[in-house]
Amino acid sequence: MTGACTVGVGQTLDIQAGVRVLFDVEVPFLVMGTLNANGALGSWIEFEGRNADGWGGIALMNRASNTFSYVKITGCYLYDQTYPGNSGGGLRVL
Repeated sequence: MTGACTVGVGQTLDIQAGVRVLFDVEVPFLVMGTLNANGALGSWIEFEGRNADGWGGIALMNRASNTFSYVKITGCYLYDQTYPGNSGGGLRVL
C-alpha cells in the first residue's frame, strides 16, 4: 500500500490465508466497516512495512465484528500529534 487504505462504513474486506500486505512509511489502514483476516496454521496473513521506518498500523474505528486469526502485524508505529493517547503500535481500537 502506498497511500491510506480504508474499508468504508458498510463495507467488508475479507483477506484470505497466505496474503502478505506491505505498507509504505506511515501509511495507515483504517477500518470503518468490517475486516475479516483469517489465516491458517502454516499460512499466516502478514501486515508489515516495506522498510524499517514503520507504517501506520491498523485502526479499527467501528463497533463491527472484525475477525483475526493467524495474523502477524509487524513493523508499525503511529504517533498521533493531536491525541498522543491514541499513539501506538500495530492494532488500535478507537
